[in-house]
Amino acid sequence: MIDGHMMERTQSRLSLALWLQDVYTAAGQPVGKVRVFLQGHGFEAVKTTSGYYVFSDLPAGVYRVMIQAEYYFDQEKEINTGAIEPLNPVAKISLSPNPSYPFSDSATLIRGMVYNQAGTGICDVNIAANIYQSELEVTARIGSPVPEAGDTLIRLINIKGSLQVGDYLVIKDASRSRVEFCQIASPLPANHSNPFSLTKPLKYKHLPNTPLYRVVVNDSINTKSSEKGEYVIYFGSIKSDRFLTELTFNHPNYQILKQEVEVCEGTLTVLGMIKLSPA
Repeated sequence: MIDGHMMERTQSRLSLALWLQDVYTAAGQPVGKVRVFLQGHGFEAVKTTSGYYVFSDLPAGVYRVMIQAEYYFDQEKEINTGAIEPLNPVAKISLSPNPSYPFSDSATLIRGMVYNQAGTGICDVNIAANIYQSELEVTARIGSPVPEAGDTLIRLINIKGSLQVGDYLVIKDASRSRVEFCQIASPLPANHSNPFSLTKPLKYKHLPNTPLYRVVVNDSINTKSSEKGEYVIYFGSIKSDRFLTELTFNHPNYQILKQEVEVCEGTLTVLGMIKLSPA
């Protein structure tokens, strides 16, 4: 008599595959520990060798996908598995680095902390960084008499177009170490033969005919503060070795705060502690 062995064959059905993308790196693959699960169901995703996080044999329905990661802000996303393509049930989710992310030493970063009147860090402050880059065409040139370091008035010639209060300009001095940004202040001169007012004193003296270029927003980065109030703003590919960014700190319980920051490519800029006032 030959012993018989009964074998059971089971087959799983792919219900949902999540592709997690690191918004900072070009490769997009997340780093560090990542956990993906369904809220209230006890189902945890399995990571495949190709990098997908998959759920199998889920009944069709609406699920809240939760993502907890070592180096990224937690994410949650509501997905209706009955509404996605059954032959390609893939959903993409972007992950934003948190302040503990292992950036390289050559990364272009701004770090800081936001806190309240009691000295406590503020969580979930939305931070937008508008990146200003110069236009290709010369906007104006410095006229005579030339401005000295510390001046808040500047005479401009050969102006193309109109300049308005709040416009940013970059003075591209022949010496790269003396390149600087300035902003037009109120009041505007009655005519272009009179000097323009600036919001801040100039850092350097510039020669006549030095070109100025208008700088405009060409990109933006959005992040938020951590539970301790810490934040990191990360810049990827920037076309200039020195650029201007304007930060906007926004939280429903506090007044909106804006701050202008000059950034050098490949360096860390530390703003320290920034206090937000109650709304």
